[in-house]
Amino acid sequence: KPSIFLTIKEPSDETVINKKVFTVSGTTSRDATIIVLSPIDEDVVKPAGTGDFSTTINIDDGQNNIEITAISPNGEEKKITKTVTFSTEEF
Repeated sequence: KPSIFLTIKEPSDETVINKKVFTVSGTTSRDATIIVLSPIDEDVVKPAGTGDFSTTINIDDGQNNIEITAISPNGEEKKITKTVTFSTEEF
């Protein structure tokens, strides 16, 4: 059983937002490193002692796949992908 876990609080999948920067947050193993990738941005973040992490990421127009990867010190990885769409249209 992998010793690493990753849960994402935000964004939820298939989110449509009207700004180009948004928060990615969640919980992971406290000794993990989190890598957040969007089509135009990347960030590396270390979780707090509780395992909670939060960062902001920039996205492009249209649909963006946001890849959140937790990597443990022994090299185990857990990856979650969320789709976030930037649109200024009113729905």
